Order: sequence, then C-alpha cells, then structure tokens
Amino acid sequence: MKKLAQALAVALICILSVGCAGGAKYKADVVVIGAGGAGLAAANTAADNGVKVILIEKMPFAGGATTLAAGSITGTGTKLQTENGVEASAEEFQAELESEAVYEYDRELVSAHAGYSGKAIDFMADLGVEFFPELEQAPFRHRTKDPYQAKFVQLALDSLKSKGGEALLNTKATEILKDKDGSVSGVKAISDGKEITIAAKAVIIATGDFGANKEMLPVEYRNALNFGPVSSTGDGIKMAESLGAATVNMDKVALWGNGIEAAEGLGEYSWGRLLCEFGGIYVNTDGVRFSKDVLDDEEVAQATFEQEQAGKYVWVVFDQKIKDALHGLGFPSVVATWDAAKEATELEKNHNVAKADSITDLAAKIGVPAEALEDTLSKYNSYVETQSDPEFGRPLFANPIAEGPYYAMIQRVGIYPTVGGLKIDAEARVLNTSGEPIPGLYAAGDVTGGVSTNGRDTLVPGMSFGIIAGENAAEQAKQ
Repeated sequence: MKKLAQALAVALICILSVGCAGGAKYKADVVVIGAGGAGLAAANTAADNGVKVILIEKMPFAGGATTLAAGSITGTGTKLQTENGVEASAEEFQAELESEAVYEYDRELVSAHAGYSGKAIDFMADLGVEFFPELEQAPFRHRTKDPYQAKFVQLALDSLKSKGGEALLNTKATEILKDKDGSVSGVKAISDGKEITIAAKAVIIATGDFGANKEMLPVEYRNALNFGPVSSTGDGIKMAESLGAATVNMDKVALWGNGIEAAEGLGEYSWGRLLCEFGGIYVNTDGVRFSKDVLDDEEVAQATFEQEQAGKYVWVVFDQKIKDALHGLGFPSVVATWDAAKEATELEKNHNVAKADSITDLAAKIGVPAEALEDTLSKYNSYVETQSDPEFGRPLFANPIAEGPYYAMIQRVGIYPTVGGLKIDAEARVLNTSGEPIPGLYAAGDVTGGVSTNGRDTLVPGMSFGIIAGENAAEQAKQ
C-alpha cells in the first residue's frame, strides 16, 4: 500500500508539473525571461493585469544590470513632481532626451519611453524605494536615497510573488517556442541542470545586452572591459533572431573610461575623473599627457579608447594630497567598490594601482620611461603655477603633483551597455526582418535597440518598456 501511495504521488507530480520523459512542464499566461529592472517591471505589470506569470532568470539571483545602476534617474509625470509642484509634459521630456542623442534612435520608441517614464519611477516608489523628497534637478531628475538598486530588485521580486507570480532562478532559457502558425507558445529552459518547458501565450525578453559576449561585439571593441554583468551574453537576441527577429544598432556601444580590470575582461569603475579634478593627470605608456585631463564621461572614454587603439595604456597619476582630497568626499578608496583594506591589498600587489616615494620608482612600477614622466610632471606643475596649459588647454587647476608618496592607477575603457538589440515597436512587440510583429513576442530593456538616445541612461527606459510589454502581453494572453 505504501508503494502504491508513493507511485500515485509521483504520478500526480508528473501531471501537475512534470512530463517524466521530457522534463518538467509548466504553464503560464506570460513568461518573462530575465529578472533585471525591465523584466521585474514587466512581470509585475502582467500580474497586475490578472494573468499568471512565470519569471525566469539564468543567474542564481535576480537583478542583472540593475544591481549595477547608480546615480539619479529621469522621467516625468511622477508623484514626486506633483508633490514638488513641478509640471513637465512627456513632450518636453522627449525633447530633452532627443537633445542628448548620441546614437540613432526611433522617435516613436523615445515618445513611448517619455510617456511611461513617470509610471516607471512611480513603480519603484510604490514598491517602497525611498526617494529624496526634492528633485535633484527640476523638472526631470530624481534621486533614490540608496544610490544602488539591490533593495528595489528584492522589493520587486517579493511583489511579484505576492501577486501569485512565480520566479525560477538558476533557469536559463534556451529556446523560444512557437506554434505552426508562427505565434509564440512558450519557452524551453535549463533549470538547475534539468530541461524544462513552459507553455505560454506570450513571452517577454528582458535578458540584457551582449557586453559579456566578445564574439557578438564589433572587432574594435573586443579588448574593452565589460562594465555590465557577466550574464549579459546576448541570449535573448540570439533566441529571437532564430525566429526571424530584426536588430538595430548592433555595431554601437556606450563607452566608459576610468575602469580597472577586476577580473579577466570585467571592469570596475574608479574615481579617476575626480582625482584629475583635484589635480591628477592622465599619462600614457610613453609617460606623457595626451589630453586636458579634466574630461567628462564621453571625453575620457573616447580619449582612453584612442590610446588603447594605438596600443598604449593610460594611467592617472596623483600624489597623497590629491588622494586625501578624494577621501574628503567620503570615498574610502580610489576604486568605487573598494574599501581601504582592499586598496591596501592591491597596492601591496602593485596591481591596478601603484605607490612609490619617488617619481622614478613610480615609473618603474608602472613601466613608463622615468625621464619622460618626470618631465611631464615638471611641466604640469608649472602650468598649475601659471594657471595655464599651453599644451592641451586644461581649464581647471587644483593641486600640483609635488609631494610623495606618489600614485598611479591604470585606466581602462569599458562597455556598458551595448546600444544595439532587438527591433521593437512602441507596443514593445518584437519585429521581424520584414517589419512585422512576431505574434506573442515582446522585449524590454538593454536587449532592445533604438530606445535610449544617449546609450547610458537605460534603467527608466527599460522599466518603461517593461510596463508596456507587461500590459500588452497580458492583453495578448487573455485573447
């Protein structure tokens, strides 16, 4: 009798969730692939619209690139704007976004992003993400009290589960399924090492960019570090392309400077720009300056990229007084994610950052000609004294580099995100190479192209299209 009961229990499990010969089988109305900000917004929105949602994520944790997001975010139509008496239309916000354009974009997508940006920011606030009570910069710029978004990710995940949604972590999508008529019918995946199938009426791809996949990158960017997550390997793009999906801007990336290589191919952000504002300078492997040093994000990225393309490394050189000025802002280390102990360890290893009592010794540690570096610093210090830079026109001078100990930190160029991705329409539907929507297939976030105008501010656009995708996928599932 006991064996019979066990057999019946196994059979019941097979009926509910497992095709015992073919792996676990699940059923949902909407499947969302990728649990970053865009995917979490999509999954929560679909659940809010009364459908069963399964969210899958190939990593053992949720968040994706959203866990790396920091700083302020922009949008309009938010509750916080109303509380501050600020009125700004979506059209005004769209105009600002277009004024910042660096890459080719789709105006309809930018319009949709602008129109939904307030909903995206309010989505965060409604979950419990705390914002400063005043706008950082009126009318559009908001700032969360916690500069990083790990708490938001957890709140959004908990919210989905409270609505009856299911989240399968450590579950990598391998194929998007479709019916004979070409409509999407679900997803195949590997979950904890076992193949599963999820039947669904709509699928939302939110798998991020392809910065961690060197083979997908244009050749000229393959030596750049990846500033995004290791999970961003272009899976969603490849799966959608197998269904005939079109892509856009695949040859474009957003470059960032001031990186150090934390692990092979993976970058972390340093405070190189701030060190330059306090008096530091950039030198290359010839020991000479090549720029005005005080550069914005785009300028420092391009200048570093050009040096690397010429086969040269870049270092930011500074002294203890300059370093102390950085610490005066509350930063314990010259690298954003390091504490003082981590920095001390790296200095001991002479890895990424070097320290020496003399310029000659510093030059030896970083492998640049000592005479050239000494001459460069001598000239630069004279420019500080006269407040004039006849070589490169540096506009701001703070401290000379005059008293040891002296430091040098390597500065690498990195990518985040890749700007290109799946071509979508304003309803977040993935389009095929003929410009027609693939029935039941939607996308949001860094996996898409043509949405972000500057390639750098992608959290709110991703969530905006996550909400759009969630609404439309839910509607599709109800038909």
